[in-house]
Amino acid sequence: GSMGSVVGEKIARAADYSLKNNIPFMIISKSGGARMMEAALSLMQLAKTSSKLAQLADAGIPYISLCTDPTTGGTTA
Repeated sequence: GSMGSVVGEKIARAADYSLKNNIPFMIISKSGGARMMEAALSLMQLAKTSSKLAQLADAGIPYISLCTDPTTGGTTA
């Protein structure tokens, strides 16, 4: 599937859980990128998730990204 507002919110909440409990964060991706039907809302999720990953890095909490086939550039960005 693609990344829309619901997926972005779930990822953000999962990252918050990792931050709160000081545990590693792992995500498994299989996607082509942003959900085009949601336009700007979908693109904003990329910024939201990037911000959460920066918070994990600042806290020294490991982030593991497993990209499965097919995963294209939109998601890996």
